[in-house]
Amino acid sequence: MKKLLSIIILVIGILSLSFIDSSAQRVKVQNEKDASMVVLETNVDSLSIVIGEAFSLPQYLSNNFTTYPIYYTKLIKSNSAKPRLNTTIEGSNDLANWAVVDTVGILADSIETYQSGSLNFNAKKFWYYRIKHIGATGNPKDVTSSMNLLFIKP
Repeated sequence: MKKLLSIIILVIGILSLSFIDSSAQRVKVQNEKDASMVVLETNVDSLSIVIGEAFSLPQYLSNNFTTYPIYYTKLIKSNSAKPRLNTTIEGSNDLANWAVVDTVGILADSIETYQSGSLNFNAKKFWYYRIKHIGATGNPKDVTSSMNLLFIKP
């Protein structure tokens, strides 16, 4: 009986891991003289949550992000379905408690979708940020996302 219960718990654990990709996806931060680019390129399963690793850009904490907004681009595409992907930017001061700073594009409904615009982080400045994708497509492993955030120094 204990062996059967152990097997059931193991199977449930493995299934639950397929829904949330808890390992942080690698984020690249490219610093130039007057700007910084944060890049997250990843595959997102339709039933998963993919979180980029935390990044920090303390040189921008004193920026007024209304005057110097953060620009973003997001390209999502799929070979097998119409991608549907929620993307949020989250912030934290302790790397344990995260709050949503802004939403970057809600859901797309075409084979390839390009979104761009600006974000205003003035109301919610943090020491650390991360990009979070929530898949909602209907097909496993079917969305490729390329997300860029551009911080410009005043």
